[in-house]
Amino acid sequence: MLAGPGTGKTHALVDLYEQAVRRGAAGREQILVLTFSTGAAGEIAGRIDERLNDDYGEAWISTFHSFCARLLREHAPDRDRLLLNGFQEWIVMRHVLSELEPEVLGPLEGVRRSDAFARDVLAFVSLMKQNLVHPSALQLAAEASAGDRLRVLASIYQAYQMRLREARLVDFRDLISGAIELLQSNPALREAMRAKFRYVLVDEFQDVDPAQFELLRLIAPPEANPRLVVVGDPDQSIYGFRGTVPRLLSHDFTAVYGSATLQLEESSPRIIRSPAASGRPTPVRSSGFAPSGQRSGWPISPSCFAAPRPSADRSKRPCGRSAFLVRCVDGAPPPATRSSAS
Repeated sequence: MLAGPGTGKTHALVDLYEQAVRRGAAGREQILVLTFSTGAAGEIAGRIDERLNDDYGEAWISTFHSFCARLLREHAPDRDRLLLNGFQEWIVMRHVLSELEPEVLGPLEGVRRSDAFARDVLAFVSLMKQNLVHPSALQLAAEASAGDRLRVLASIYQAYQMRLREARLVDFRDLISGAIELLQSNPALREAMRAKFRYVLVDEFQDVDPAQFELLRLIAPPEANPRLVVVGDPDQSIYGFRGTVPRLLSHDFTAVYGSATLQLEESSPRIIRSPAASGRPTPVRSSGFAPSGQRSGWPISPSCFAAPRPSADRSKRPCGRSAFLVRCVDGAPPPATRSSAS
């Protein structure tokens, strides 16, 4: 689901959740909603609670990291495991740098005690973890590259991770990689999660990193033809410096899952107007979605639910509330009357 700011992407996701519950397609405990920020998760949960006004029950609406923390807590409990906050990560890195031998740091020995260097190395380590690059793999790559700085950074990464492991500590990025390792090593749990969640909805997908995308592929594998909807705008991604990859939304998701993307079209209170009908061209960005300020009047695709199709009379459909679901991803092709872009 692609659209610019103000086009109702999150609103459409909430619509889909509400309709799935009301039509009996899934219970709240069978719908997984993931998003990037705690604020966004709270807003989605609040909107859904207002719509349904029911028992919150076992709802799964959270950030990727909170979901992974819950998964690890429930299926791989460790009372001694301690999650570090950002300041504690920096303290650990300072200790690691202070204990490394001068020959290990090599050309970076002179900045060993620099606070900025510790923060920069932490950012590098985070980037490696978000791309699922293991310390040993980076060490091998560094040895093959013959680059002094990369060898130093690989050694620091390995020393930092060893310190965390010895002290039973995990940082924020380890939650994602830990959940991935748990699902990969536990086929029974992996299948249970896939069977549990009949719908997987992801908001702010433009801020997803490769590790989170791999987690999603484990929970909703492409070969299972899952009912999976992702929502976002590649042009709104502002966390590239943290390892997010907007291309995952604009290109890779479609390539992996074989889904299609429908273009949002401008709507009036009662009718849907295509560019041809209105006599005005609609500017479309390269990713194939409508510019900011235009909202779709198309309802959630009924192919997503085991329920009769709604009335074909579009004048009775609520405009501006829902967007453009394609294949949901249940194999149903997009309606012929809507323009689509792969």
